[in-house]
This record gives sequence, structure tokens and C-alpha cells, in this order.
Amino acid sequence: MVNVLSSAQDLTRSAGFPTVALRGIAVNTNWTGATIMCQAALNGGTIDSAPAVIDVRYLKQPHVVDTSGQGPALIVNQGYRFYVECIRTNDGLCQQNGRRKTLRCAVQSHPPATVFRWLKNGIPVSGNGADITIGTEMIGQSIQCSANNGLFSDGEMPISQAVQIDPYTSARLVQDNFQTMQNAAPFQTGNRIDMNQQINLGCQVEGNPRPVVFWKLRKSSGQVVDAACPQGFDGQYHEVPSEQRGQAAYVTNIRLNAICSLRIANYTFSGQYWCAACSYVSQGPPECSPSLDSPGTTYLNVQVQGPPTQSDTSPSVQKVSIFSFVIFIITNKWYFFACCTYKTFGIIGIP
Repeated sequence: MVNVLSSAQDLTRSAGFPTVALRGIAVNTNWTGATIMCQAALNGGTIDSAPAVIDVRYLKQPHVVDTSGQGPALIVNQGYRFYVECIRTNDGLCQQNGRRKTLRCAVQSHPPATVFRWLKNGIPVSGNGADITIGTEMIGQSIQCSANNGLFSDGEMPISQAVQIDPYTSARLVQDNFQTMQNAAPFQTGNRIDMNQQINLGCQVEGNPRPVVFWKLRKSSGQVVDAACPQGFDGQYHEVPSEQRGQAAYVTNIRLNAICSLRIANYTFSGQYWCAACSYVSQGPPECSPSLDSPGTTYLNVQVQGPPTQSDTSPSVQKVSIFSFVIFIITNKWYFFACCTYKTFGIIGIP
């Protein structure tokens, strides 16, 4: 604000008396509550004006969000979408007992907005609160909201962008190839697999909107990380034609075959692998089944075997107060010598 105030123009000559003015400045909404004054020089002294408190009144364009404050999903070449749960009957129609969705008209303003209006396909509907709850009756329709805090006339209230309401069937895992892989080469008994082998994990998922797949790995330490293959929107997918699906109730959904190609490069590839079928129904995080943190009922166990490799842990020497002794440990064709003198202890591995 100091920079803006210092740009005031001296209009003393044109006004005929000492005066300054601020013209055409960009007002910051954070100025509300700030106190300003102007000062004039007269006969070698200064005179201060009475202080004035700034009150910036504004209302920005409203936005339709969900109860978590997340905006709608943006679909390329289709616009913004929110989704209402659709539990389909055998004839493919949405049942009326699905979860209803509450939307909120979010707007930044000062003073706060007190008047709200909802529009269906551009036509006002009943209800003037900030929230509205919708169900399957809104599928295929568009929704908007408008808000006012007294700065606009009733016919000039700012209106949000239109959001299309589509049916939502949560993404689910239809089948995977984990058991088949586990019982065939290159896997050996005990879920063992040699290093540098190539395997292709496969999952078939279904849902609406178009589902995505995240491939996860739980290491032996319990840490969960992304598997070493493309994730989410960058994954490898092949859409299953509707005529190849067994249930007519799911014809309107999208079914995909997802593939994760892995080359078992080292021992860090050991652990439990699974795929999570996910749906993006807002700009927030996806809804997934099973979760991204733990596998469901099916997963692929991988135990990598091969020659010794360099450890990720840097070598170290520990000092302890013990007397001299020597220990020989033989494991996986490595020979470990633990030798020491008083107060020193070292471990050396030799292949």
C-alpha cells in the first residue's frame, strides 16, 4: 500500500489549494481495515487530515464446489463435471436410492454474500441457500449458482460457470492376472523370481467416469510406494468393447484393461503388488478401490533372488567396549569377518 500512496498526484495548481489525489489505482482486497491520511505543508509546518479507514467492498465470481471445497473435474473438450452416484438396475437405469450429493456456492466477497440463487439449465430453481442437494434427477442437467452481498441489483448478480451433472459408478476391480502369474514361469516356488526377469501385471477395471489405475508396492519393510510403471492418466490402457462384457447393467460404464510392465532390476522389487481402480469425481484426490495404502483380497507376492548386489546402506564402523575375538558368518556365498581389538569393532564382507 505504501507504494500506491506514494504515487499520489499533486493537484495543488489546478485545484487552487493544496491537494493530492489517487487515480486509477488497483485496489487490493487486503486493504480493508487499514487507516490512511493525507498531509499538507503550510507556512513551514504540516497539517494532517482526519484519518480514514478503508473498506474495500467486492464480490468475485461464484464457483460451484462440493462440501470439501473441491471444484468439479475438468474433462478435456467436455467442460466441468460433478457426479451423482448411480446404482443401476438390471435394465441399466439409475435407482433412486443412491447417495445424494450436496453442492455449495463458494464466493469470495466483502461483506459476506447473503443472497444465493441456483439455476438448472440456466433457469432459477427453488431454494436460495448457499447449499443445494441433488440426486439422480439432475443427471444430464447443468447447474449454476449466483450470489450477492448488496453490491449488485437482482438482475445483475454474478453467476458461476455451468457444471454438468453426470452419473457416477465408483471404479471397481473386475479381475486381475496375479494368481495366474504366480503359478507360471518365470515365478518359482515360494513366489521367487530371478533378477532381470520381465513380468506384465494386468488388471481389468470398470467405472464411470473413465477409471484410472494406480499400481502400488508394499515393501518387506512395510513402506508403500508406487510400482515402477506408469501411473494414473499416464498408464497403459486398452478399452474393452461393450459387446465383450457379460452384464448389460454395466454397458454404460467404461471397462479398461490396464497393464504394468516390470523388469525386476534388483532386490528392491520384492514385496506385495496390487492395483487400485480409481475415479476422479472432483479436483480433489481420487476415490479408489482397493485403497492406495493397502491391498484388497488379491495381490502379487514377489521375492527376488539373484547374486549379491551393493547395499544401499553406506559401510560403517562401530566402536564398542569388548575384548578381541573373531566371528565367521557365511551367508549366500558372502563371508563376513568380524574382528576387533579392545574398544574397536569392524565388519568386512568379502564375496
